[in-house]
Amino acid sequence: MPRKRKECPDGFDKAFPKILRKLMGDEPQQKLADYLGKSRQSISYYRDGTSAPDWEDIVKIADYFKVSTDYLLGRIKDPTPKQDTMAVHEFTGLSSWTIDYLHSYADSTLRSFYRKLFDSIIKIGESELEDAAAFVFEAARASVIARKNKHSDAKRMIENAVISLSEDRSGYIVSATEAESYFLMQAEANISKCIADVLGELENDVIEALDEPDSINISDFEWIVVDDETEDDSEAAEGND
Repeated sequence: MPRKRKECPDGFDKAFPKILRKLMGDEPQQKLADYLGKSRQSISYYRDGTSAPDWEDIVKIADYFKVSTDYLLGRIKDPTPKQDTMAVHEFTGLSSWTIDYLHSYADSTLRSFYRKLFDSIIKIGESELEDAAAFVFEAARASVIARKNKHSDAKRMIENAVISLSEDRSGYIVSATEAESYFLMQAEANISKCIADVLGELENDVIEALDEPDSINISDFEWIVVDDETEDDSEAAEGND
C-alpha cells in the first residue's frame, strides 16, 4: 500500500527544502531527477521535506545549481561565496557583502579608517556592546508584552523592569511600553558612548601624526591597526634598549 503523504510535512519549512524550492522555481522536477538518477517522486519529497537526500546527492544538487553546499543547507546566505570570504565569514560571522566591501574599497584612507574603527569598537566598547545587546533584547520582550496586551483595559506590568528602572530599588513599576522605550534609550546611550570613545582615539591618531614635522593630509593618511602582540613586542624592544 503506497505511503500516504501529509498535506504539509513536518520538514516543509526546514532550510534545505525551502532553498531547493527557491532554486528550482518552476523548473520541471524530472530534469533534476534525471540528473541525479532519481525518480520524480524523490525530488518531490526533497522539495516538501518529506525526505532528504544523502550527502552525495547534496553535493550533486549543489553542483547542478552552481551553489555551495553550505548555502543549500542554509548555513550561509551567499549562494557562491569565495573561499577567502567564506573563511572570514565562518571566523567572524560577518556577511559576505560586508567582507567584500571592506576588502575591495578603493580608497585606502577609508579602508584603513574602517579597519581601525571596527577594531577599536570591539577593543574599547566590548562591555558597552554586550550591555546594548541585552537592552535591545529586553526592549523587544517589552514590545511583545505590550502588543499582546494592547486591548486590555488594565495594562500588564512587567516585573523585570522594576530593578532596571529603580536604582534605589524602591519598587517603581512601569508599563511594558515605557519599559521598551527605556531599554532602547539605554542601548542607544551605550553605543553612543562607545562610538564617542572610539572617535576620540581615531582623532588622537591624527593629532599625533600632525605633530610630526612632515605635514599630512587625508588623502595619504592611514589609520594603523596595532594588535596586542605587535604592541607587546614593540614595548619589549624599547625596554631592551
